[in-house]
Amino acid sequence: MTVVKIAPGQGARYWKDNDCLENAHICVGWGKVGDLRNFSSEDELRAAVNRKQYHGRAPGAASKTAWQLWTLRNLKFGDKVIANRGNSVVLRVGTVTGPYRWNAKHHYHHTVPVDWGISRERQKIPPQKKWNNNTVSDEISPALYKLITGKRLPNDAAVNGSEKPAGPRKELTILGQLDEKRRVLARKEQAFLRKHLLGGNDYGRCFLCGEKLSVELLVTAHIKRRAKCTEKERRDWANIVPMCILGCDALFERGHVAVCSSELVVRVDDPIRRSRLSAILSALRGRRISVETRQRKYFEWHSKHSR
Repeated sequence: MTVVKIAPGQGARYWKDNDCLENAHICVGWGKVGDLRNFSSEDELRAAVNRKQYHGRAPGAASKTAWQLWTLRNLKFGDKVIANRGNSVVLRVGTVTGPYRWNAKHHYHHTVPVDWGISRERQKIPPQKKWNNNTVSDEISPALYKLITGKRLPNDAAVNGSEKPAGPRKELTILGQLDEKRRVLARKEQAFLRKHLLGGNDYGRCFLCGEKLSVELLVTAHIKRRAKCTEKERRDWANIVPMCILGCDALFERGHVAVCSSELVVRVDDPIRRSRLSAILSALRGRRISVETRQRKYFEWHSKHSR
């Protein structure tokens, strides 16, 4: 179960008088992006948000907005939505009753059906600074959930508000040294990046082959070889994409495939015809890849230095 807070417009303008409560849904803006069901990955959505909503000039804001929209799009039956006004008023807690919908006739086109029940309205809570300037947020700790609902947070709830800093990008900054010594050298950011690149979902799409796979079969990969990155480049979200361990991550790491001008180029031939490798290479060859402007320099580095 996922628990999120969603503000129904600035100052909760679309709560009671303008219909979230009456029409049993929650809605958010950013309508220029269009129907979110048209996007197969958060990366694809992020590129569209930057292009359509921010005119290609705000990759950081686009990344934050895309995460919020992707979280809304992937809410499922039974998930909990906390409608809020500002950072200290809870309007009501509802339960998601259906999938995301695009409503072109609505003032806020992105909607999700919610049963708001009969819980008390306008509950005052201590100010939640992490909610500031965020329409959608998963910053709800077990203690806050209990304060709002009077119930314990279910064990399977996908929220970690008591353990997370203000947001995914800030966490990358304050993690400190990204490598730590165990029996092997481990990447401390790996689990975190997987969670936020995939929006906390159990499934995601490989950036190269586009296959929808379980999180267990995906890794977060640096486009520019990690050992060659500066500290700033290691922490740059434009340098990080999800790749599957079924072949794409290994092929890309070894330079056997590269992205050139938004096209996937295969640089190796399999001498054994009709093998599994041949099938993988055939599926990848010539595949079109949506590349954001900030990613291009990293793909150009990889294409030049990976072989």
